[in-house]
Order: sequence, then C-alpha cells, then structure tokens
Amino acid sequence: MDGIIMRNSPLADNLLKKGIPLIAVLHYSSGKKEIPIVKTDGKKIATAAIEHFLGLGYSNFGFCGFVEFEWSNERLHYFKEISKQIGCKVHHYSGIVSNEYSGS
Repeated sequence: MDGIIMRNSPLADNLLKKGIPLIAVLHYSSGKKEIPIVKTDGKKIATAAIEHFLGLGYSNFGFCGFVEFEWSNERLHYFKEISKQIGCKVHHYSGIVSNEYSGS
C-alpha cells in the first residue's frame, strides 16, 4: 500500500513505525507533526448537504449528530443557521457514540 488517509487514531504510531505514509482528516488544526492534515470545514459541509437536499426538492431536513464531538456540533450549528436563512426546517437527533465506534 502506498499510504493511508485516516482520522486521528491510536493506530497512527504503529503505521508510522512501519514507514506507511499517512494523511489525517481532522476537524482541528493540531495533530502529530509527522502527519500532514486535511482540515474539514463544517460550514462547507453543511452548505453542500443543504444544496444537495434542495436539489432533490426537500425542505424538511434531519440532522443526526454526536453531542460529544466538536465537529458534529459545528456542522449542526451551520446546518441550522443556513436552513433558517432559507426558510427550511431542521429536526435534530443526537446520540452518544458507542465504545465500538470511539475505540474506548
């Protein structure tokens, strides 16, 4: 394999030791110095989702998120803000991440 694009993960150290190039996709700007990052943009993600839904003729949206993750809360904020500006309704559902997903 030539390299891996991944979220920040405990596996990163082992992969770096094996000489596998990594790129991290993160919500925040800090991470391991050895790993280049691609930072996500919550506003652009929310805008793209809303534009997609509008293109399908939808105006009554749902958002499923995770309250313990900053990236999810940011996306919800922009999703609600943009939806309100264009007169669309948002239903918000949130949950807690299971141990299987979070790795804890």
